This record gives sequence, structure tokens and C-alpha cells, in this order.
Amino acid sequence: MLGLCVVRRLLVLATRCAGTALSTVGQAAVARLEPPRMMLPNMRRIEGIVMYQSMARLAFTLGFILLAAGAAACSGTTAAPRQSAGGAAPIGGPKVDRLIIGAPPPLSQSHHAALMATSPALWLNPMWEHLLGLSPEGKELTPMLASQWTLEPDGTAYRFTLQQGVPFQNGKGGFTAKDVVFSLDDTKNEREPVVAGVTRMVRAIRAIEVVSDSQFILRMTEPNAGLLLQLSGAENVLPIRSKVDGESRPAPTLAEPPLASTGPYQWMAEESGQYYRYKKAVDKHWRQTPEFPELEFRFIKENSTILAALLAKEIHIALLPPEMMPQAEKSGFKAVAGKGPGQHVFLAMFGVHVNKKNRPADPVNPDANAAWLYPNSPLLNVGVRKALNKAIDRDAINKAFFRGKAEPVYNQWFHPTRPGWNPAWQQNFPAAYGYDVNATKQLLQEAGYNAGKPLKITLILRTQGFSPWVADLIDSLNNSWRAVGIDVKLDQIDQATFLNRWNKLEYEDALYANVTSVRALAGIGTFQSQSGRAGAESPDLDAIYAQLVKTLDPKAADELWRKWGEIAYQQYVNVPLFWIESELAIDTSVVAEYIFPGSVTGVISHTEYIKAAR
Repeated sequence: MLGLCVVRRLLVLATRCAGTALSTVGQAAVARLEPPRMMLPNMRRIEGIVMYQSMARLAFTLGFILLAAGAAACSGTTAAPRQSAGGAAPIGGPKVDRLIIGAPPPLSQSHHAALMATSPALWLNPMWEHLLGLSPEGKELTPMLASQWTLEPDGTAYRFTLQQGVPFQNGKGGFTAKDVVFSLDDTKNEREPVVAGVTRMVRAIRAIEVVSDSQFILRMTEPNAGLLLQLSGAENVLPIRSKVDGESRPAPTLAEPPLASTGPYQWMAEESGQYYRYKKAVDKHWRQTPEFPELEFRFIKENSTILAALLAKEIHIALLPPEMMPQAEKSGFKAVAGKGPGQHVFLAMFGVHVNKKNRPADPVNPDANAAWLYPNSPLLNVGVRKALNKAIDRDAINKAFFRGKAEPVYNQWFHPTRPGWNPAWQQNFPAAYGYDVNATKQLLQEAGYNAGKPLKITLILRTQGFSPWVADLIDSLNNSWRAVGIDVKLDQIDQATFLNRWNKLEYEDALYANVTSVRALAGIGTFQSQSGRAGAESPDLDAIYAQLVKTLDPKAADELWRKWGEIAYQQYVNVPLFWIESELAIDTSVVAEYIFPGSVTGVISHTEYIKAAR
């Protein structure tokens, strides 16, 4: 299907170049190249993907022949080097004025501050800066708009010293501590629903006291170990905006530019669902001057069309799913990987919720003495949760979807390079979580399920803009569980419906996939706590988490992390799958180097550091 989709794109490109349109008969023939989506049994589906990729190679060959024919129809001579929409690049400069990055479109669009940690805001990152940074190599908590920060003696406040002489874009004033206060207030006053990371940050900050234009004291409601990370580019929760701009036009709509910030690129234009465009903010930026005068995020719905656009050199960098990367490499493009731990993939569970009202929309069990909101949820049974894990052949999925390059997650939220790691989790993983059909069936039987009374669960398939391959992953998991006798209801919904049902805690027995870069403290706060309510809850884990949030001493925190991790490991509170390498395909005739951390949700970041081929 992959190759055939690309052939369709190449056919269109070829005929466009020839100055003709496909005939009605020709369009119908192209449409027939893409068969309907196949629903294969678990391992047959995985084998089918591999077989289909072989078929796709033949289709690509045909596509290139057609493209060449179209080019020949345009001209009998070699085409001149492509110029950007912005005009010819200067001699000795980049090959193009406008660098174009192709990616799936955001699930929604917004210029609102309180949505900055979500998908729409990731495409605004070129214009934003934060108090603290994340280096291209993945080092966290580096100086950005704050040059220094120190913890006050009482442990409940940070003193920040700011960079001086930093201008906002479009002449909207110079950066001072008052802009930090405005940015926080603007986020707090946002009327739209906010994401969990924003809510936690707002609750953690008691007040900001301005000492001078270049210094302020941030007072916390209590010691908070995760706050600095939330103020940084790693979690993208509080981008700094201009007070001058914000007071002149509060809550900009999509018809207006986002509020000015201090980033290396400034806003140019957008076409809803099609592109965001930026230009260099100044000739010499205070921190990092981009080498490309302009930058465009071009949004393309189909992955095969993104690949075809790259092969046709309509775009210069492409965000592709792992199974398409080999074709890009074989066609002369280079795969570049992020420098830090990438995105992690896991399944969270709905239905394991403590009977407590933590948010306005939370339901409660009519029985006030009930410990759980849904006391009959099958997911309350640890044996069931273990069975769901042991029914999954992670090695086969890794090979089919990630070319065998994904790194197994042995305990969700933990990595050997991060605090709290226990090597025993990796050593014991085959016995505790590893693929074993017989053990799975035994666990289900012990939990009271059999052919006459199968375990019934819901598997949610929701739209995920950055990771469209998740749909196929869900199909594979669905078939894995069905193969051991589990009755799976597949619930295919859009993101808005998913969020609405989550906010109301409507699911009693459901699992859903997540692809995220969020760090452990924020991740647990969202997916494994009574405050976030987006996964299985545990009073034991919540008690440790409450201590973790307040613990600023690294050694003491490391011990708490290990304690939390051991309980989570034994209770099977989620389905850990993989750390996936964050990869992008680049056209080396235009891009000489792109170093990025890969540990930011959405993968693409640090565009100001992209080096141009000359």
C-alpha cells in the first residue's frame, strides 16, 4: 500500500510537470492502485506488512519511470536547480531561501497560550523561547532567557536572573521580568480547557515577585521537583510572550499572528491545515541565527504523500514513519536520529480509578464506601493486567513496525540514563512481561475467564497526528489479544471525543496507546495519578508520587523513584512497549546537518540549528 500510494503521487507530479491533467480513465486507474486497508490476523498482518513492502519497491520503480517521463515532456534539457518560493538564494548562501519540512497536520490549530504543551503549539516553536532551554544534544535545563537560577534558602522559591537586551519580534518591546509575569497570567486566564502540564504548573506557582527588569523571584506553593522542567523548552508549557503585544490584542484568533516572542524565527503566514511559514526575526539573533532565511512546515495528510514529496524534492526534511525510512535512504536521502532518548510508546488503562472527585467533571460511585469508581472493572485484577502484557510479541512488533531498532521499555517512565533505574527490571522482564501464550491463558483462567466467559475489554483507536502508524499497531494488539480468547471491542474515535470521554471518566475497561516524550514526573502526574486520571491509579503509588514532587535532593529522589518503579512493575499499571528512535529524512543537497534531541513530543525542534548545504 505504501509503494502504491507513492506511485499515485508520482503520477500526479509527472502529469502536472507535463502540463496536462490525468484523464478520467487515468485517474480511475491510479485510484485502483491503492487497495482497501487489510485486516489480517496478528502475525499474518505483520508478515503481510513485510511482504507488501517488497511489492512496494516494484511500485516505486514504476513511479520513478513515470516521473522521468513527465519531466522529459516538460523539457529536453536538464532542469535548473529548484529555487524557493522566496526567490533565488544568494551566491555562497543556502541552496534555497525557504527550508520546507513535511509532516502530518496538527490535530487542531490554536494561537492560545494555554495550549502550548499540545500538538498545535509544537509548530509554533521556531518563534518561541522559554526561561530554560533544551540543548540540541538533549541536555536539559540549559540557560535560555534565564541566564541563572538558584533555589532560595527556604526551598520554596527560585531566584531567576534574565538575559538583557533581548528584543521581541516585530518591535514589540524588550524582554524583562514583566513579560514573564504577563506570560504566566495570560496562561492562567486562558478560557479554553488546558492540558495537565499547564494545570500543574499554574498550581505550583504561588506568585512572581519582580525585583528588577532582569531579576524575579518565583515562589512555589510548596517545593516542586518538576517545575524547572515545565518552565523549559523540554516540556513547552510556558513560552514567553510580549506584554506590549499581549495587552494590545488579548487572545489572538487564528486570523491574527500569535503573540510576539523572542525566538530566532518570526511569524509570516499560515494556510489552515496546509502550512505555517516563518522568516528570520533579525539578521543576528542573540542566541542562534538561522542559516535559512525562511522556514515552512508543510502539512501533508498521507505519509506516502510526504515521502513522494521528498523524493520529488518538493520538501527538504520529512517526518516519516519507520517503515518508510528505508525507501528514502535507498533513494539517496539521509536518515538522521535525535540525540536523546526518543518517544516512548505504551498503553494506559482507563477504569482503574479511585473513588474520589479530583476534578469538577469527575463522577463518583454512588456507594460512598466503595474504594473504586468502577469496582467491577476487569482491569482492577493484577492477573488480568499481567495477561494483557504477556499476550504481546514485542519482538515481532519491533521488527515489523520499527525495523528492529526500537529499544524495549522495561518499566514505563524509566530509562537506564534517567533517575531511579533498576537493572533487575530488564533482567526479569522475559518472565514478568514477556510473550507467552500459555501463561496468558493460565492467568486468564485464574481470573475466572474462559471460552464461555471471555475477558471483555475496549481498545481505543484515536487519531494521533505525529504517529499515524499507531492505527496499525492497534490492529496488531487487537489481533494478539483476540488470539488468546479475549473479546476486544475496537472503539475508533477522534481526539475531541476521546478527550471528552476521558474528562468524564466514561471508560470502565479500556486501553489506549500513547506516543510521548514527557518525562517521568510529568508523565506520572498525567497517566498514573489521581490528579491526571489518564491511566491506572494506585493509592500506594500516589503516596510516593506526592513525596517525589516535593523532593529536590537528587539522592533522596532517586531512592523514591526506585521504590515507585518497583511497585508499578509488580502491579502492571500499564503496558510498556518501546522507546522509538526519533528519525527524520533529509535532502543532503539542501541540508548539511540537523542535530536535534528527538525527546520533544512531535520530534521536530531546534530548527534554528539546521545547517545549510552550500
